[in-house]
Amino acid sequence: SGGGGGGGGGGGQTADATSPADAVADGKTAVEVITGKADTGDNPTPDASTGGPDGLSANAKCCADKGAKCGYVPGCTNSCGGCPSGEKCDTTPNSKTIYTCIKSAPAKPLKKNGEACGPNAECVVPPGNASDAVQQEYYQCLNNQCEGGRCIFGVCTSQCKIAVDVKNNATGEKVENGDGIEDPDSQPSDCSGFVDGPAGKEFKCVQWFSPASPNQVYFCAPGTNFSPCKASADCKNGEVCSYRFVRGAYVSVCAPAYKEADGKPAQASVGGYCNSNPKTGAVATCKNNFCGGAGCIEFCKSDDDCVTDVGACKAGKCPNGDACAKDAECSAWMCKKDSKVFGPDQPAVDVCLPKSCYLDEDCKNPAYYCLTQYNGVKSQDGDPDPKDPAKVKMPSWEESACVKKAPNTAKKGEPCDDFPNDDDVTLKPCENKYWCVNATCSGHCKADKDCPSNSKCGVFEIPLDTSDPQDKKYDVFTGLKVCTPMPGATNACLGQSDCKAEAKAKYCRPYEIELPKPATGTADYKYTISGLCIEPEQGFGDPGAQCGPSNGKSCKSGICLGTQDNEGKTLPGWCTDFCNAKGDCPVSMT
Repeated sequence: SGGGGGGGGGGGQTADATSPADAVADGKTAVEVITGKADTGDNPTPDASTGGPDGLSANAKCCADKGAKCGYVPGCTNSCGGCPSGEKCDTTPNSKTIYTCIKSAPAKPLKKNGEACGPNAECVVPPGNASDAVQQEYYQCLNNQCEGGRCIFGVCTSQCKIAVDVKNNATGEKVENGDGIEDPDSQPSDCSGFVDGPAGKEFKCVQWFSPASPNQVYFCAPGTNFSPCKASADCKNGEVCSYRFVRGAYVSVCAPAYKEADGKPAQASVGGYCNSNPKTGAVATCKNNFCGGAGCIEFCKSDDDCVTDVGACKAGKCPNGDACAKDAECSAWMCKKDSKVFGPDQPAVDVCLPKSCYLDEDCKNPAYYCLTQYNGVKSQDGDPDPKDPAKVKMPSWEESACVKKAPNTAKKGEPCDDFPNDDDVTLKPCENKYWCVNATCSGHCKADKDCPSNSKCGVFEIPLDTSDPQDKKYDVFTGLKVCTPMPGATNACLGQSDCKAEAKAKYCRPYEIELPKPATGTADYKYTISGLCIEPEQGFGDPGAQCGPSNGKSCKSGICLGTQDNEGKTLPGWCTDFCNAKGDCPVSMT
């Protein structure tokens, strides 16, 4: 889009779920993500005409009052009805025909088993804070791209029945109850005849749930013999160490290296830029198809498996000047042992993950930036430090992650696209994907010197729901220092009247700063609101103007409110501002 949102528009975001691993990190289980919880089965949902005696009158009246002929309408207890063949229920927000049946667009040909599937113009990745219903609608949209009804690991597949499973595929030895993977010599196989797509054409029927589960489902998964591995060096014939879901658990196995959509071999490896969402940047696939929110994740045995820049250690120096003896010491990533990257209920694995940072400079490589990442403390008063239970670990952002910058992105201080999920691509996305602040590319800071000349180091307070499971109540309130755009800043201010005497900087932009320590700063009150007279960016809205993702507009104040409902759906926002008196506000506001 053309411009940014508001003071809350940059921070506090979470990575969009575009892969099973990302979705698990967002609180989804593997079963919900991959099997499609949104399926309704064979039992139709009651609508206005099929509910019970009490539901009939109440729901039918609700539908009639709202002029709804179909679909689920907020406030009504059941569906307002279905649509005949060739039509669909219009659920587009603000549509003149919302909740009525309209003609369906001509059906697109479904993709064959083995072909690529994923986010596109119809299946738009929801924000990380979207409701379960919105998330599941997205996963169902992905499944609907495929003739087999399932989009898994970025390729179309289908359910299957294991023909023969009496061997351990990796060793060839017979084992009691098999290994949950169809034996390689099984003929005929439901997983034969797949298109040679991103994951190749070799697929095997895999048992998805634990044998103890009363409900069993099997899917064709890409792979050959599924040999276990701890790093790609363990694999043969050009295969790489990847992950699969077998009998209720994520496992690391050798698998064919992935290809890009154009058929060329995927190039991204450990720590490399990866993205399956065309709305947020160039699409790039990891060799092992293990794309986490911070880049390509690889399995490892030591830090030497996690080098992000081969040859970085030259003449005993890293690119940032630090002393080194080998490339691993200059790497932005490291081998983290016993990581629960697949979730708390899954086996721990050793994987390459980002080194901790707070400033971009901590990553030792100018190709990387520091991505905002919370340290996981659940209590405002701190948790016992896992490294030393006698100490207390406090909430902080000091364990943020070194992440590779995406190609063709805006640098710090440059204009950026605050709403990358819309169709307006006038501006580039920020190199730091969480911190396009009011349409200016930003990042972490400790002081003004860490920011571009058109920005100042301010504070963003971020509330967090750390309950497990989340209960939609905030448990921890944290402050994160981030560069805040202040173009042409001059004197301090608290309202628009304070800037009237300025030659050019006639607008007072508020921002949050730390209180001086220790004189006025306390455990309860660490921050205060200040402001600077600035020269506002061209085209930004005054208080009362519409703003946010719905129209891609930004506010002079940097504060855009009301852009989402409780389910994470987009609403038209409005610009507001701090004030000294009613005279600082437009007549429509107070």
